[in-house]
Amino acid sequence: MRNYIDLVLCQLLNGDKRVCRAPAFSYLKRDEMVIVECGSGEEVANVDASISINITEEDELEFFKTALKIPDSLYKIPKVKSRLILDKLNYKED
Repeated sequence: MRNYIDLVLCQLLNGDKRVCRAPAFSYLKRDEMVIVECGSGEEVANVDASISINITEEDELEFFKTALKIPDSLYKIPKVKSRLILDKLNYKED
């Protein structure tokens, strides 16, 4: 499993898109809310798409790096720090 990571396409609240990385097989789904690393801190984003890739498969890796304009090192890609889970509040009077 160490040979895998997830590439996650996220949309920040300002509309910008960003490719981030997450632990392998995180199973992040479209429209989930996550916290991602940004230059000076963290931001809330929505997941547009996610895929687990084998980083030892050079052809596959080169394709994703080229298509998504990923830096040479995958470790320069910002991390998905958290998945946001919302709990609906129940009111007695409802």
